[in-house]
Amino acid sequence: MYDFVQQVDVKGAKTIGINVKQGAKKIAQFTVYTDKFAPNDNEPMSDAVIAASEIEFMTDEVKIFGKTIGSW
Repeated sequence: MYDFVQQVDVKGAKTIGINVKQGAKKIAQFTVYTDKFAPNDNEPMSDAVIAASEIEFMTDEVKIFGKTIGSW
């Protein structure tokens, strides 16, 4: 479930950068702090990733959506 933050290529990394795009437009950017990441199969994967992340960039539309669904 969490393969993208636990893959061999990033083993030992202190941070992982995630850019979220919709088509050609970047809509969000996160920095995941691997020492704060705790997999939990009882919660949505996105919640575990966000809990271990700093939000670097987000469009207003994504901010509003995240607040509406209680992600941040």
